[in-house]
Amino acid sequence: MRKSGGRRRKGKAGSQPNSPSSSNTTFEPLPSPKTPEKSSPLEPKTKLKPDPSNESYNKNKNEHVTIVSRQLKLVYDNDIRLAHTPMNCSFKVLRDTIKKIFPLLNSFLIKYKDNDGDLVTITSTEELRFAESTVDRNDSIGVLKLNIIEVSPEDEPPLLKEEEKDNEKPKRVDRVLDEKDGTTSESNKVEEMDDWLYEFARLFNSHVGTNESSDLRELGTEFCSEALEDIVTCDEALDLFEKAEFKFQEVAALAFFNWGNVHMCAARKFVRLDENENEVMVLKESEFDFVKEKYYLAREKYEQAVVIKPDFYEGLLAIGQQQFELAKLHWSYATANKIDLGKETLRLFDGAEEKMRAASDMWERLEEEKLDEQGSSGMRSQIHLFWGNMLFERSQVEFKLGMSDWKRKLDASVERFKSAGASQADVSTVLNKHCSNGNAGDGEVKGSSRTPNVIKMMK
Repeated sequence: MRKSGGRRRKGKAGSQPNSPSSSNTTFEPLPSPKTPEKSSPLEPKTKLKPDPSNESYNKNKNEHVTIVSRQLKLVYDNDIRLAHTPMNCSFKVLRDTIKKIFPLLNSFLIKYKDNDGDLVTITSTEELRFAESTVDRNDSIGVLKLNIIEVSPEDEPPLLKEEEKDNEKPKRVDRVLDEKDGTTSESNKVEEMDDWLYEFARLFNSHVGTNESSDLRELGTEFCSEALEDIVTCDEALDLFEKAEFKFQEVAALAFFNWGNVHMCAARKFVRLDENENEVMVLKESEFDFVKEKYYLAREKYEQAVVIKPDFYEGLLAIGQQQFELAKLHWSYATANKIDLGKETLRLFDGAEEKMRAASDMWERLEEEKLDEQGSSGMRSQIHLFWGNMLFERSQVEFKLGMSDWKRKLDASVERFKSAGASQADVSTVLNKHCSNGNAGDGEVKGSSRTPNVIKMMK
């Protein structure tokens, strides 16, 4: 046959290290029913070129063209491999080929994507032929993409009896390339590979530093990891790491803070107030124990939030709130049941004031750094209001216990109310309701810290 289109790659049998046949793959008309020589399944697919001057070509251009192998793309999880099988091979040959490529696979399913985009399982040779027909065209053999899915042995479809009896010898079959309408010169073409493609592939692999058997995807992942490692170890990345650490710390502290709020809400649900929402009504002992346990759980979560983020002043405010409400609960329960809980109540008030003072100092330091005057004024008012209500309630408890220091606590609470921006009328109303004036109930400035939403949950 005469050469066409420049120098073609020629070679004798055994010249290619990985091929048992000639390195020049040509698809020529089959002159006789003799068994053709076996070609390497690794030979590349080549461009079709006709040679009109070849008498043998013109004479036999309507005869069969021999196609030796089919190229496969095997996808197993994140591993993608290329393979070849004999044309029209059986289902068992396909399975054996896959097992050679993925030797660790024991039981698996073979699926292909049909024209509707669905993954269809192949269980027989007939179904394999149908899968091949979805990628083949009139004048070309398509690359068949197969998805390999590992399954348990009982889920693997068994081979049919006719598949098991097949001797499974590689077959070389003839495929007729149908002519397109009006394009007789474009069909039935002889395939050849130019030498420059081989040289280019060799130079490319040599320049990149890879070999033919290497997994390019794995190499790309390694190069990406090396590049990221250089980036994350540079000085610019340290600042980003510190910011990320701060954000995660804040989110973790906020999670425990809100967890504690859940326990506080559960406790408040069982605390029944009188019609003026001032005095805690009589609780049963079981109810008192349940509410007290919820308060203790809330404090535990608030303390964990402060441990995670030491400058989390909201957590300290919440602990002060918990101590204050628990002190009120103890005093009301002790008064109703004639129990002496005065020392325990005062201890809880001391704890609430201590946490309030620590939270206030921490907040002041943070505000000096932020210099956000608008946001700071609102929080400052809330802190003074909460502190004033706590001192007011304590002054009433100390008055009922006959302690002489109650008046100083009352005056301090008035100063806190004024600092919070309370009107003189509200302050006078609260003072008139103090138990020292002979009133049974206690008073609170509007917006008392006993309400659930006085300490805003962070967003």
